[in-house]
Amino acid sequence: MELVHASPLVKGGDGHADCNMVDIGGGNVVVDRQPRARQDPFEERLLQVRQEFAAQELCGLEARNNYFITSAIDGRQMLHAAEESDCLERIFCRLCRGLTMNITLNDKNGPSRLKLVKHWHWPQCPWPLWLHPLVWFYVLPRQCLCRDDAAEFSVYDGEKLIGRVRDNAASTVRCVGRATVLDSAGAYALQLGPVEHCSGAVCCPCVWGERVPVHDASGASELAEINRPPLTCAELCGHTNRFVVDLGGVGGEYRKLLLAAGLLWDLTHWEVQG
Repeated sequence: MELVHASPLVKGGDGHADCNMVDIGGGNVVVDRQPRARQDPFEERLLQVRQEFAAQELCGLEARNNYFITSAIDGRQMLHAAEESDCLERIFCRLCRGLTMNITLNDKNGPSRLKLVKHWHWPQCPWPLWLHPLVWFYVLPRQCLCRDDAAEFSVYDGEKLIGRVRDNAASTVRCVGRATVLDSAGAYALQLGPVEHCSGAVCCPCVWGERVPVHDASGASELAEINRPPLTCAELCGHTNRFVVDLGGVGGEYRKLLLAAGLLWDLTHWEVQG
């Protein structure tokens, strides 16, 4: 699989006469002034992922997550992601639930493009919980049994496994967000983060956005990024998220894996914060 795409990760600046600036929440990105229509959604530079509102969320009940995935440049809908999961798991243990995310072309009735499968997992407890002695009787046994358990998406293109996206369970204890993208052979391909959970974006997401850098396997080069801009009051009250995946420096099937990584990050980090 090709890792480095022809379009590098370019931030805004002067001297781009034939380019346009697109605000993705973590700064401006330089794109073509008149982007050509693309048949393959994964050829797009910027994909905006917007969670669909579900009224039952206002009652404290976790709904199936559905996402509209559009071009962040011209607003065309490219993909749709729909969750399949057990109702009881969503209501009583939403953070742990297993699910299948079906990604289809254009809308929910379109042909299948990707399938993301997540099995049940136990999330780790952030370290501040350890300060309360009464919590130790719950935290210590769970920490011993689930220290290696982490949320993970297995990513399928048709029936072919193209890779996995794995959240770093240990980083949750330290209140730092990290994730890893593995290729189909299980080799490290991309690293997401680190992102501090003790930040303005967590305390007041209507004022501050959050940026998740994406590096190569060695961590030496930044290739892409995921940005959640400041949320509107309607998004905050409706428990919906919106973020932009900048695929700039990633190519081939890694672009599909990076979109899956953005969806897993939303499930394991931004939904927890909300």
